[in-house]
Amino acid sequence: MTTRERAVAIAMTLAPLSLVWATDEAPPQRSSPPFYAGIGGVTNPVLKLRTSPVYPKKLRGKRLEGQIILQVVVKSDGTTGSIEVIRCRVNKEHEEPDKSLDNLCELFVAEATIAVAKWVYEPAHYRDEPVDVYWTVVVDFRMNQSRERAEHRDGERSNYPLHLTAGRNCGVES
Repeated sequence: MTTRERAVAIAMTLAPLSLVWATDEAPPQRSSPPFYAGIGGVTNPVLKLRTSPVYPKKLRGKRLEGQIILQVVVKSDGTTGSIEVIRCRVNKEHEEPDKSLDNLCELFVAEATIAVAKWVYEPAHYRDEPVDVYWTVVVDFRMNQSRERAEHRDGERSNYPLHLTAGRNCGVES
């Protein structure tokens, strides 16, 4: 038997004794991974408060449109947790040959992530308890020619031009 095997055997023998020596304190609660909203009795979160993303200033004159799909963890307190980019699409009609689509996506993703991080939800529930859930958010940046251009003051973040769809089956338009 090697030294490593002996050490493992001793550890296995002593492991049950550690329960005898343990204090009466309960072990710290480990957080469970998020549930998937709308599956297996888990309700969907409901958007209560949102901040609209801003159309990237560098792209305003280029008349580009983009769609960002994010997977968000909506925490049991209704705040937004981690945000992961699932997909970014930029319309190719207006693509400039000297610019990479990745660079354009980065601008849209940055603005979408800043806004979605501030959103507040009525949390999802499982067995009448609020739980963390994965939730898909789709943010569309579209040029809207029928809308009047808002006056832009220095430092002011305008929502022109933007169309926003949030979550599944709950349209939110600015």
